[in-house]
Amino acid sequence: MLRTKSEELWKKGKDLEINGTSLFSRGPRISVDGFAPKYCARSKDCYFFDVDGERFLDYGMGVGSVILGHGYPMNSIIDQYFNGTNFTLLSPMEVELAEEIKRNIPSCQRMKFLTTGSEATETAVRIARSYTGRDIVIRGHYHGWLSWCSPLPGGIPKCYYDLTIKQQSNNIDDYKKIFDENEDKISCVIIEPTEAEKITKEEKTSFLKDLKTLCEKNGSLLIFDEVACGYRFGVGGAQTFFGVYPHVSVFGKSVSNGIPFSFVGCEAEIGDYVEDKIFVSSTYGSYALGLRACLETTRIVKEKKVSDYTSSAGKKLRDEINKISKENELEDIEIIGFPHRIAWKQTDWDLSSLVFQEFIRRGIFFGWEIKNSYSHKKEHIQETIDKFCEIAKICKKAKNENNVLSLIEGKPIRPIL
Repeated sequence: MLRTKSEELWKKGKDLEINGTSLFSRGPRISVDGFAPKYCARSKDCYFFDVDGERFLDYGMGVGSVILGHGYPMNSIIDQYFNGTNFTLLSPMEVELAEEIKRNIPSCQRMKFLTTGSEATETAVRIARSYTGRDIVIRGHYHGWLSWCSPLPGGIPKCYYDLTIKQQSNNIDDYKKIFDENEDKISCVIIEPTEAEKITKEEKTSFLKDLKTLCEKNGSLLIFDEVACGYRFGVGGAQTFFGVYPHVSVFGKSVSNGIPFSFVGCEAEIGDYVEDKIFVSSTYGSYALGLRACLETTRIVKEKKVSDYTSSAGKKLRDEINKISKENELEDIEIIGFPHRIAWKQTDWDLSSLVFQEFIRRGIFFGWEIKNSYSHKKEHIQETIDKFCEIAKICKKAKNENNVLSLIEGKPIRPIL
């Protein structure tokens, strides 16, 4: 496939932007470099159009931030643009949104409004450190690019790393061990309440309850990073789905359908204590377009039961593709996770690269996490399943003949981090 304009732009862009991109999850390493499109010209509903004029069914959806659809009609955002985007004084929308969030998410009794997920996780950790008077953080796999959790060490003093302990497990004993080894030093545990993982709702709920109990027993706070989960589980987030409420919550991405916005919420007692003790202050905190987008997205997600719709589609996609994989003896090609948040299992990178390539050949673009939206209709889901029937046969033949790599028309996908 010719990607003339894409490749010309990349040749220039990689020398101008560090790494060629300001977001690794948007760069060429997420797909088959040399075959996949690199630059998007425009997007609409559940499609994007690359700079070479080709249309793709989009399962990336703005790295998961677009839950309703690209360009979903929200006239209030257009009106807000002409009434001001960033005010000199406080906006009454701050009070309106805070009241709405408090109604929907019981753990969010006092709040901070911000712009990005990384800002929000940094704020949550700062709240925990201030409230507990402790420094050490137990963290999950990924919580943004800030110094305490950066996946790469460049430019970060080693002492920051010494104050962070990475743990990604559903075994409570793993956390108990860390607490025992760091008595009275742990400020908080920050984790995603669920990632794309193979676990039952009952098992996950039990683990989250145990983890909250463990934190409270040791005088630490539990933080849920719901930047990726968020409204995909409804306006109450994954915490409401599991019925386990953390001490501090972080939301972003899907809460504003692609407009930059995030928020941190905490229990009233915690918010009262840290007030005037922490400094979190941003020109684009309470950004008027973000506030309006979050208000409107919240209303639509509630009224149209968006989470029910997208999780039903996610379940069909997961179950049908896994059935086809099993029939074709492709045990490494599997979709995992709760229907609200699904992803491709990452075990055989070469075979996965072939799957992604063949979807692209058929006009469908995937990232690792599968972010279907309210704009993905039944026919889009069925088209994807039908195309996978063709792709599975290609993959089975390639696997049996041991020539998967020879069929990949570019660089095979490898982990970003």
